[in-house]
Parts: sequence; structure tokens; C-alpha cells
Amino acid sequence: MIRFPYQALFYTICISAVFLLTLNPAKGQSLEKKAVNGLIHQLKSSLHDTTRIRLLMEIGKFHVFKPGELRVDLDSAERYLNMVNKISDSLHLEYWQHQGRIMSVVVAMERGNEPRGRFLFDQAIHEFRRTRDREAEADLQFRFAVWLTTRGTYTTEVLDHFYQSAKLYHALNKPSLEINVLKEIASIHFDDGKVDLAERELVDVLKRYKAIKYPRLHYTYNLLSTVSRVKGNFNKSLRYSMLSIQSMKQSGDSSSAANFYADLARIYMEIGNTGKGIAWYNWALQKWRLNQRASFGVFVAAGYVSEDMIRNGRAKEALAFTRELAKELPPISVIQRACFAQNLASCYNALRKYDLAEKYYLQSLQLYSSSNMDFEVSQEAQRSIARYYIERGSFNRAGGYLRKALKFNPPKLSAAALMDIHQMLFRVDSAQGNYLSAIDHQKKQKELNDSILDSRKTREIEELQIQYETEKRTNDLAALNNKSRLQQNKLEKANISQRYTLACIALLGIILALLYKQYKLKNRSNKDLQVQKEEISVKNTSLEKVLKDREWLLKEVHHRVKNNLQIVISLLNTQSSYLHDDSAKNALKESQHRMFSISLIHQKLYQSENLAFVNMREYIMDLTAYLRDSLNPSGSIRFQFDLFPVELDINQAIPVGLILNEAITNAIKHAFGNKKDGKLNVTFRENNDDTVSLEISDDGPGFPVEFNIQKSRSLGMNLIKGLSGQLDGAFSIRRTNGITFLLIAFTPKHTVGRDKYYL
Repeated sequence: MIRFPYQALFYTICISAVFLLTLNPAKGQSLEKKAVNGLIHQLKSSLHDTTRIRLLMEIGKFHVFKPGELRVDLDSAERYLNMVNKISDSLHLEYWQHQGRIMSVVVAMERGNEPRGRFLFDQAIHEFRRTRDREAEADLQFRFAVWLTTRGTYTTEVLDHFYQSAKLYHALNKPSLEINVLKEIASIHFDDGKVDLAERELVDVLKRYKAIKYPRLHYTYNLLSTVSRVKGNFNKSLRYSMLSIQSMKQSGDSSSAANFYADLARIYMEIGNTGKGIAWYNWALQKWRLNQRASFGVFVAAGYVSEDMIRNGRAKEALAFTRELAKELPPISVIQRACFAQNLASCYNALRKYDLAEKYYLQSLQLYSSSNMDFEVSQEAQRSIARYYIERGSFNRAGGYLRKALKFNPPKLSAAALMDIHQMLFRVDSAQGNYLSAIDHQKKQKELNDSILDSRKTREIEELQIQYETEKRTNDLAALNNKSRLQQNKLEKANISQRYTLACIALLGIILALLYKQYKLKNRSNKDLQVQKEEISVKNTSLEKVLKDREWLLKEVHHRVKNNLQIVISLLNTQSSYLHDDSAKNALKESQHRMFSISLIHQKLYQSENLAFVNMREYIMDLTAYLRDSLNPSGSIRFQFDLFPVELDINQAIPVGLILNEAITNAIKHAFGNKKDGKLNVTFRENNDDTVSLEISDDGPGFPVEFNIQKSRSLGMNLIKGLSGQLDGAFSIRRTNGITFLLIAFTPKHTVGRDKYYL
């Protein structure tokens, strides 16, 4: 039978390592395949902007962290990440450039190319420090350390990266991320055999999480449960395990539910409640199967379930179950295949097919050894094959494997596992005539057995205490009833008058009548409330339908307005081909641009979930890209943006769009002339007086000295003046070192943040 005292720690680290790598440490779980298909569908209609970069990054991460490290998945991931790097470089988006660097490091390491991964890591860290992007450095330090933990080596280096990450998060005042790193440090200490230190650190992590009201405490509870179980404190372990499941349900984060169920099952198995243990293992297997996700924990749980079948004389059924599960969820990683081989060996041993059993036991050991990881499961493999050789009478072989299990450093065996090893060594030494050594192993086995029994007795004492309190309350209630009867007898013996008794009966009758009337009224009231509730439900359903119809209609209106404007733009374009006068052609071209600025607003509205407001940051980026491609196809003019994501309604968005169109068109046509290059800045920011400003500046020569804005008769300038007034804003042009500024200040609906871009 497979018994993994440290199984909770190991597959919690192995499975959650991928989970941690996929995300910023503060965020939620990784994408499922269905969600990725939805992102790919969105990608088809996305523009060349930050939205497209985000979609590409999420899809790339999905392929990087799919189980199995298959080359085809990593190739797909690299293709998407290359697109992220290309777009972010073209738009000069530093944040996404840095995210691309982080993922490039992870991809190299996942490919097994550790030298290149370390080279890219050093380059990225140098770049992040040069640009003072401390959050990107903290994220990379964290991801790199987590990846190293999956290889089970470099403990000192892992801790160094974690400590640097925690220090940076602390400086950035990101407590949840800092505490998450401290939790991972405690896991490393636990895996390194420093159980007491890990427990103190995890208790501190739990305290700090609660102080900031962090909702997802289940991972910390789960690790504390494993620590307590390994130390033999089953009561505390069971309590932490129950709390982890409770926290998981309250937070709605069920991504690791199967792992938590399996950990609780392991506790029940160790305290001797096999029935509950197998029931929880079956729950865990059911959850894994629903997720269609193979993991190391799947095969550990399957080992316990198949062993239970073997104990009940169903060895053939156990073998069929083991093979069927491997077909449904094929083992991918080395340790998954090792565990599957160990389960097969147990089944063949029960079926007395000893040659096959020995073959799979040895295969299991070889696979665990090839993983180059010193973890508890590889120690358990020594015990499994030793038990097999003892049953065959090969005591010399059995002793070699058992002594090897005891020499692991740091030791990762619980009291129950150590007791099992000493018990088997007692049998080996006794059979070989090493009686002094056998006595020593029997003594150690007895000490460990007493320790475990004491822990279980503590649990039994608590149960007896609960039972005692329950019985005490029952006895107190019985005594109270007896006292009431005695008082009643005394009253009867006091010969109370018949009239008083009749009066009491009459009063009781009145009370009962009133209670019955109240009951009827309450029943009638409840029925009325139920009818009202049903009527309200029907009205709400109708109202929801009306609102959905209205939303659809509004989207359709915006879509048709956009299409009609596009038709007009096309007609103007066609008309211009029949004209020979350049001024007329330019007038039509300018009209096309104005109509496009309005058309783009309607497009944004019908594509958005929010039909009331337009995200001006996205709008300005798209409109500017259109004008750049239309008026400056050579790309010689460089655009720089400083934008708040202000949201405006359509009455404000259209004037802003037209003003932006006029200003940028004027700058491209007149500010740069025959210059081969130039720079144009667009700023849309929030002011301290709750207004926002749109500012367009260029590094051209500006207006002539004799130019008077107040006397200008141009259509563009008149449009800007009129539209500024429509926005209740102030408009001005300033000349500073030959640079022209355009400023419109007005009150927006609301703002939510700020980004910088380059185009």
C-alpha cells in the first residue's frame, strides 16, 4: 500500500507551483481550456492595442503552464509571447515589455534550458533595476524561485530569491504579496526538515493574513494541517484541514479542492478511520476527474483506493481500476508515472504475480531517482519494495532499502512512517541473527507507537469530554423536570381551591384561542407574501427582458449609425476620385476624418458592455493610429501619450474626438512641413479641480508671429472654438519655444487611472 506521510506537502507544492507561476502572486487561478477558447475568439476582433496584448499574454501563459511540459505547448506559448513583445515594442509599452521578459525566462526554464533561462533572468533583472521597475523584479524573483522548487534543488538559492521578492513587495507596500512569499519560504523550510521553524512561520503568516482580512486562507491552513500531522498532533491537523475546506468554500476558490479532500483523507487514514479516509479519497478522485486534470495527487489517492479494494479481496478490480484511471488521466510527469508504477506493483503483488510486481517496484524506484528530487515519496518507494522483499524472504535486499530510507537528509518521514520502518528492520535483523540491532529497532518502534497512541488518546479524551458535557446537560434537564414534578405534587397537596383551578384552565383556554388566531393570521399573511413575491418575480423577469431588449436596441442603433457613417465616408472617398481640384479633395478628406472620429465613438459603444460611456484612452489611441496611418504613412512622426482612462458620455466624447481630429490633422499637415521626423504629444489628464484637460503639442515651428487666433476664419479653428464652448471648457493656444499647445478643460463623468504610451 502507498503511504505518504508528506504527500500533502509534496503534491501541494508540485501542483500549486504551476498555479503560482501562472499568476501574479496576488491573483486567482489559472485559465481553463474553455476560457482560453473564449480569449482566442476575442482575439480575432481585437485592435492593435493593450487589449490585444493582454489576450495574447493570457493565452501564452495557458500554453506555458499546461501539465506535462510538452514541446508543442511551449512552441505555441512562445509564438503568442513573441507577438506580445512585437506589439509592446511598437507601442513602447514598458509594462508589457517587462511582462514579456518575465515569461521568456519561464519558457526557457520550462524547456529545460536552464543556462539560457538563467542568462535571460540576469538580463531581465538588470533591465528592471535600470528602469526602477521594482514590482516586475519582485514578480520575476518570485516566479524564478517557485520554478526552482519544482526541481527540488538549490534550496539556498531558492530562499535567496524568495527573500529578495519579499523585501521588494514590502517596500512597495503590497502586504498580501509579501505574506504569500513568506508562506512559500515556510514551505521550503518544511520541505528541508525544519518542521518547528516552518510551523512558527506559518502561524505568523496566518496571523498577518487575518490582520489584512485576506480571504483565501485555505492554502495556509492546509500547510499547517500537514505540519501538525507530521508532528503527530492529529487533533490540530484535523482542525486545520476542516478550516482549509471551510475557507475554500467561503472564498469560492475551489481550484485545489481535490488536494484538500485528499489531505483530509490522509489524516483519517493515519488515525485509523479507514472508512472516512477512503470516502474522502473517492471525493478527491471525483473532483480530479471532473476537472480532467492529471496530477501526482490523483495517483496517490488511487493507490489508497485500490489498496482498500485489495484488503476486501477485490485485487482484480483494483488492477482494472488502476489501469482505467491511467487511460482516463494519463500520467505525464516522471513522478506521476513513478506513482502509477507503484500502484501496479501493489496490485500484481496481491494477485501473486510476483515477477510483474518486482518489475514495477524497481521501475518506480528508477523513475523517482531520475527526477533528481529528494522528497518524501522517494523514501516511501524504499519502504514499499522492502515490504515486498520481506514477504518473499529476501531480508538482505529489504534491509538495504530500509536503511537507505532512514539515511535521507533532511528526514521527511512522519512518526507513523518511522515506526513502520523500525518494525520492518526488527523483522529483518531478527531473521539475519542481528539480535542487538533488532532489539534497538523494536525499542524505537515501541517509543514511536506510544507517541502516536498518546496523540490518538488526546483525541479520544476530547470526544469523551464532549460526551460527558452532553450527558451532564441531559442529567441537569432530568433533575429540573423532577423538581418541577415535586413542586406540582406540593401544589396538589396544598388543596388549591377548585375555583382557582377552573380560572387557570379558563385563562389557558383563552391563551390557546389567541395563539390559534395568531397562527391563522400568520398563515394568511405568509400566503399573501408568497403571492406578492411571485408577482414581483414575474415583474422582475419582465423588466429584465425589457432592459435586455433595450440594451440590444441601443447597441443596434450605435452599430447602424457607425455603418451609415462608414457608407458616407466611402461615398466621399469615391466622390474625391472624380475631383481634380486639390482644395476640394482636401476638404472631402477632412470631412472623412471628422466622420471617422464620430463613427469610432459609436463603434466603441456597441462593442463595449457599458453603453453609457466611452473609454477615452482606448478611443484616443485608436483615432491617433488612424490619423497617423492616413496622414503620415511613412511613420516619421513619433507620437507620445500620457492618458488617463477617462470615461465620457457620447455628448462629451464626440466634441473631444472632433477637436482631437482637427488638432492632430493641423499638426501633421502644418507643424512639420518637410521635416523627416518630429514628435507629437497627446495628453489627457485629470486636474486637481476635478476637470480634465486635452493637450496636443508638437515640436514644430508653431504659428507665425503675426497669426491672431481670435481673427482666424478657418473651419478647423472655428470648429475647435465652438466645440470647446459646447463642452463648457476653456480653449487657448500658447507659444513656448516654438511649440504650439492646445488646451480644453472641462468636467468629465469620472476617471479611473493613467497610462503612458508611445506610438
